[in-house]
Amino acid sequence: MRTLYQYAAQFHQPTVDHASLLVEHGAEVRLVTEVFMRLIVFDGEVALIELADNPKGGLVVRDPHVLHFLVRAFEGAWAKALPFPLAYERDQVLRSSEEIKTAIVKLLSLGYDDKVVAKRLGISLRTFQRHLADIMRRIGARNRLHAGYLLRDLEIFHEKAVEQQKR
Repeated sequence: MRTLYQYAAQFHQPTVDHASLLVEHGAEVRLVTEVFMRLIVFDGEVALIELADNPKGGLVVRDPHVLHFLVRAFEGAWAKALPFPLAYERDQVLRSSEEIKTAIVKLLSLGYDDKVVAKRLGISLRTFQRHLADIMRRIGARNRLHAGYLLRDLEIFHEKAVEQQKR
C-alpha cells in the first residue's frame, strides 16, 4: 500500500499516528505539496475516485484505459513526493518548508489567488501568508508586484532557497 498525504498532514498528530501505523504494517507514505485527488486503486483493476461536486461521494472506475491514466498520474505524483516524517528531523522540516514555498511561487506565477493556492496546498490562508511573507523577505521584495518582477525566473527563488539552507 502506498499513500500520499498533503504537506500539512505532517503537522496533524492523528494523521502522523495513522501514517506510523501504516508504515508499521509495511505501507509506504509520502507527502506532496499540491493536492492530489483522493484515489484508491485495488489490484490495478478497479479504482475509487472522489466526486468533484461531493467530496464525501465516490465514483467506481473499471475502465482499463481510465485506470491506466489514474495509475500513471499517481506514479508521477509519487515520484515527486517527499518521505512522510514520522519523527521531526530538522532537515526534513526545512526541506518540506522549501517545497511548499516553491509550490506557492509556482501557483502564484500561474495566476491563482491566495485562497486558491492555500486550498490547493492544503494549508490555511494564514499559513500561506506566513510563507509568502518569508518568500518576499528572502528575495528582498518590497511588495507583490516587486516580488513578481524578481521571481520572473523561478531559478532566482531556488538559488536563494539553497543559500538559506546552507546558513
